[in-house]
Amino acid sequence: HWPGFYYGGEESGFAILQEVKRRLDRLDPDGDRTVWMKTSEIARHFAAAELSRVTVAEGASSGQVRIEVDSPVDCPTWTLWVEEVRATAVKKGQEPLRKALSRRDFGPGSFLVEGNHTAVALDLPAGATALELQA
Repeated sequence: HWPGFYYGGEESGFAILQEVKRRLDRLDPDGDRTVWMKTSEIARHFAAAELSRVTVAEGASSGQVRIEVDSPVDCPTWTLWVEEVRATAVKKGQEPLRKALSRRDFGPGSFLVEGNHTAVALDLPAGATALELQA
């Protein structure tokens, strides 16, 4: 927000942003836990999280989880956290997603397993999307 950066002719807001960036860099030097986004991107993520309907069903075979996401908005780089599932493979429709080996490698079109949980990142289209996780 540019007016906040230069309030009253001073660069105090900009100096605050620089300090926040410095502290984040100190706490997360590799950038594994920090994602910079524009406010419009944050709003789209919030809308997708609040307005999407997510349905989880056990698959036909043991160890398979099917997730249906119905979203009224598209959302680039949408992330879904699936608890208590250690996926060995994930598909979006018929498209296999790539297994990320670290948070730094995690991004759209991939999945990441941490502990007993799986995170899935994809460019979520408006409408219905089917995900299939194989554990």
